[in-house]
Amino acid sequence: MSATWGGSIALSQTPELVWTFLTSEANDVNWRSPWVRSVRRLTDGPLDIGTRYSTVYRFFGRLEDVIVEITELDPPRRMAWRQVDSDTVVSNVGSYDLESIEGGTRFTVTGTFVSRGWRRLIDAPFAWYLRHGLVQRQHAQLRAALERADRSTRSSPGDGDTPTSRHP
Repeated sequence: MSATWGGSIALSQTPELVWTFLTSEANDVNWRSPWVRSVRRLTDGPLDIGTRYSTVYRFFGRLEDVIVEITELDPPRRMAWRQVDSDTVVSNVGSYDLESIEGGTRFTVTGTFVSRGWRRLIDAPFAWYLRHGLVQRQHAQLRAALERADRSTRSSPGDGDTPTSRHP
């Protein structure tokens, strides 16, 4: 039996700005910490279906390298992926959906997974934890990271605030 997790948040940025932020692997550690430790693109060329990433996650006190592959891409509305290498899960798929709303973007993340062996016993409680803890924290971190990025791109040298980077 599969376990599903996810959630939505309203953001004040346009879908295009949120998309640009989300599709830069350099930003993942800023809004998905402390669980995501690093992200590295494994394939050359522009982001496309088939692009693969290696993400180092911290799960239950240990590090796990997870390889995901982009399975759907509809800029700036939808990106979906699947995990392609795992000794711990049979299936792990997810997506980001961005919907234009008045004043910004509704960002929704969803995922479904099925663990291998005895780990299936904790799938439902782990999905509950993701929905009620991790997702809300990451959404708050995403909002804060986007607001920092907005401030740094709007400030200019001489106005008392010198940006050091385009990304938080």
